[in-house]
Amino acid sequence: VGSGRESDDQARARAKVVAAELVQKAAGLTEDHTLCMVVHYDFICALLDALVLPHTVGPFDRWKSWNTGITVFDLQPPASLQEQPYVALLALNAIPHILAIGSGDLVSGFNIAGLRG
Repeated sequence: VGSGRESDDQARARAKVVAAELVQKAAGLTEDHTLCMVVHYDFICALLDALVLPHTVGPFDRWKSWNTGITVFDLQPPASLQEQPYVALLALNAIPHILAIGSGDLVSGFNIAGLRG
């Protein structure tokens, strides 16, 4: 780690704090609320892990996300502190805004074969 980049462990620790804050806020809501977060690849991976499988360690291999990929999830707080929150993934790495302009060169890092209709 260098050049101002946090380690995977540091990103995971930060994401767990944010996940706990999101769950706490969700528990206090009396109506639906939308929150938009603009984050980098490592952090969205760490946040999803913190919400879904909080004991995950190591590299960010579970989730794949392209630059500007959109991830949408619904978060329901747990019934008790011993339980996990309910997380429904509504969109994971959605890129219709990129595919619509037909420029595959804006997508890199993962194979997009089969994504185009």
